[in-house]
Amino acid sequence: MEYSKHSKKFKNKVAVITGAVSSNGLGIVKRAVSFEMKRINKIQ
Repeated sequence: MEYSKHSKKFKNKVAVITGAVSSNGLGIVKRAVSFEMKRINKIQ
């Protein structure tokens, strides 16, 4: 339970960061982050 709460907070943080990044026109970084998230989700 505790982990999933933390995970949700982390995902929200990532969403905020990727939002800021994409608004700066750095879509490559956003793609890299989402790819990394998918990879992490596969491991779990």
